[in-house]
Amino acid sequence: MAKQIWLALRLPYFALEALDIDITEQAVLLITAKNKVCAASPICFDEGVRLDMPVSTARMLLNCEVLSRDKQKEQQKIHTICTALYAYTPYIEHYIENTYIETSMQGVLLELSRCVHLFGSIECLRDRIIDCMNTLGFTYVYALAFSAKAAWLLSYSQKPIGHCDNNLDDLLSLSTLLLVEHNEEAEALQQSGFETLHDIWQQLQKEGNFSLKKRCSPAFIDYLLDIFNPFLAEKKSQEDLFATPLFRASAPVYTPEEHYSDTRFFDYPIASIELLYAPMKQLLQNLCDYLVSCQKQCAGVQWVFSDIYHHSEYLNVRCERIYRDWSLLFELTHIQLDKTGLPFEVDQLELRRPNVLNLNIEGSELAIYDSKHIPDNNREEQLVIAKIQARIGPKNVFKLSYRDDHMPELSHRKIPAQEKPITALDGQHCFSPRPDWLFKVPMAIGTQQNNLHWHGHIQLVRGPERLQGHWWHKATERDYFIAVRDDQIRLWVFYDLLKKEWFVQGVF
Repeated sequence: MAKQIWLALRLPYFALEALDIDITEQAVLLITAKNKVCAASPICFDEGVRLDMPVSTARMLLNCEVLSRDKQKEQQKIHTICTALYAYTPYIEHYIENTYIETSMQGVLLELSRCVHLFGSIECLRDRIIDCMNTLGFTYVYALAFSAKAAWLLSYSQKPIGHCDNNLDDLLSLSTLLLVEHNEEAEALQQSGFETLHDIWQQLQKEGNFSLKKRCSPAFIDYLLDIFNPFLAEKKSQEDLFATPLFRASAPVYTPEEHYSDTRFFDYPIASIELLYAPMKQLLQNLCDYLVSCQKQCAGVQWVFSDIYHHSEYLNVRCERIYRDWSLLFELTHIQLDKTGLPFEVDQLELRRPNVLNLNIEGSELAIYDSKHIPDNNREEQLVIAKIQARIGPKNVFKLSYRDDHMPELSHRKIPAQEKPITALDGQHCFSPRPDWLFKVPMAIGTQQNNLHWHGHIQLVRGPERLQGHWWHKATERDYFIAVRDDQIRLWVFYDLLKKEWFVQGVF
């Protein structure tokens, strides 16, 4: 089996740089919810600040700015890095040493062996990636190795490891405390006298992994195998050292977010809606051709109108999933524009941010037709909904969707009219009587002459069915009955065992 080649890019100040902080000039601390330091700029470390130190202690050492960590921005920046590196390899993994430790280092792991031929050599590919990282502007340390975890550990060496050969000595010189992914077991090994990876290497050469199995978890053993096996595979005398086969983690495939946009520029500003119809049709047809080519569906688009002064207005159009039916999106756009009108004379028209979804072609014909082939896709229903929304507002037109909750008034929710509702009921509801009309709030039942009375006398004919629960929020305990009113209307009523009162829940 051909060896994998991994490049580790460790980002030592990433939590700070994700906030666009200049770590070379600013003294900044990032703190956790427990007011402890989880990241700091080099200036702070020079003054004695340490990770996990209480922020009050750190501020006694130097005058610095204190900020809270923003994990959402970190995710956005990681996405930016991975998207840029996707030009060199699709096998990209965002790596965090230990997700349970706030101070854990993070970075990116890239598998390069399957992309070497595209760039001529591993050195050329490595240099291209380094140039890319320099352009992005993040502080990083890199290393190459035959496994992902070995490359990551080698990034802690005193020098960049830009090759895969003869770097075993650099790896073995590292402290076992760097095995942060299994922090507790690494500390236990340290206390047992295994101070460096060289100590573990010698133990494996003498006794194999059997002695370590007695004191370490299977996950930690697999972690060590990932680090050492690529080096041991070259030593013929050691090929039977492990009882397990050569460990090789699968390389994850990164899928970048797709951005679709199509624009039309006009020779002169357009003030009439009718003059926009032709370019809109063309843009929508192009979108449907794109959907066919990538086997996707679309559930809405955004139109952007711009004038010569670069002012922009947006129009969002939603629909049920379409594949080739560009005319449906056009008619829905037409209905909204007739109500709102153009905000100004339009100099530029852009179609962007289509809500692209995976195409479900199970049980259907192979989708190989162009945008002129238009299937029936509940057109009339969607057009009627769009016209009503244009009159009374989108918030006043909605659907009801099933929610998995055994309490009747909580068993449904409102969803937008274009969204597909959940109609499949839980098994218990399929065999229990439920009315077609459920009241949003149960209505109290009175009594007359010791008989239940709600717009007429009520007689219980079936029940009870006990429903209880939600003790963590508002305890509920009810006995439900089917009742018949004196005008033969069937009702769904219940007796509240906690309030000692009767209520009407719905009408059959």
